[in-house]
Amino acid sequence: MTDSTFSTPFLTRLLEGGVIEQALYDAAQNKLRAQGHEPFTSLGEALYWLVEQEVLSLSQLGAIEDKADADEGFASNQVRRQALNECGEVLEQRMALRRQQETVSLSDLLPGPWWSWALGGAAIIGAACWYFLTPASVPKCDASEVTKTIRASLFTQQIRQQASQLGARASERPNMFLSSLKQIKEVGYIQSERTRACVAMLTVDKAQVPIAYEVKAKDDDFYVTGENERLLRARYAQVDREGRLPELGKPLGREGVRLAFQQGVEEYGKQGGPIAAILAQMQNGNRKPVSPLGDVLPMNDCAQVEGGVWRCKLMAEYRDPLMAALGKSGGVVLEGEFGFVREGKGWRSADNFNEQFAQVLVQSRLASIKGQQPD
Repeated sequence: MTDSTFSTPFLTRLLEGGVIEQALYDAAQNKLRAQGHEPFTSLGEALYWLVEQEVLSLSQLGAIEDKADADEGFASNQVRRQALNECGEVLEQRMALRRQQETVSLSDLLPGPWWSWALGGAAIIGAACWYFLTPASVPKCDASEVTKTIRASLFTQQIRQQASQLGARASERPNMFLSSLKQIKEVGYIQSERTRACVAMLTVDKAQVPIAYEVKAKDDDFYVTGENERLLRARYAQVDREGRLPELGKPLGREGVRLAFQQGVEEYGKQGGPIAAILAQMQNGNRKPVSPLGDVLPMNDCAQVEGGVWRCKLMAEYRDPLMAALGKSGGVVLEGEFGFVREGKGWRSADNFNEQFAQVLVQSRLASIKGQQPD
């Protein structure tokens, strides 16, 4: 039943129209009571607000869409269909607004969606004229050829962003070509992979942003990739005294964990329905769809539990379309335990993977919003 002492007409219509259930309505009421009013003026805005506030998950939103499709043509479905249509319009408006933004702050560039993800995992290739200087070893973190490569790549990407945004005023943007790297430190070195981990403070104008990157050897050349510092430090903390990365995640192994986790994440992503697809489109823009996963790192060997399930603790980078749509960094770090089972000669996610993933994702979103990491 609704609370007569606190007026929430749009939320009440969602409840009475069968769009949301009582428990979800009560949770939303508790959040709204602190504000004293509804910060939305339509059913669609109300539905979007519920997702934005983590009251309604994308899987629950997908279930609402499935119900609307199944009950199409029935009078009882009118409010549900209206709310979904309006919510889609809100998402389209947010997408158009992001495309028309005339300024890009430094936090939009680094170290969130652009630094971690817009490269799509592609390397920042070191110029050929530099490689012959250090043919036998990987350049140090503070080597001039490394810092020049990073600065040049930042500037090139900035130019591409400006060119893709009509009406953008370049004079109001920080000049990435004038950036500098300070407080450069080496985190570790994996001898077997000829890979060096680095952290630094990127300074542009008066702003400072911490970044992390790897310098990797490739034949006689090298390349640099942007990395998430938290995951980078966790990975290099596993390196043994001989400079090797041990094979964790047994019996799946590192690659087995990555493939099984990727399969589970892809299945989870299919729950969201058309609105989730709009969120993904907002994040990708005109680029080709890319994998939602970055690096996947087993933290130890897996433990067998009931039902033939192997429980593995891992960390992973995830491109979260909801966080990107809300204007936050699209890349979040997931850390938790996930179940996997054997399937033929390989592995797949366990039956309760979606629940495990949803719980860890919510924790990571809240930590990202609060500017801290989950315990």
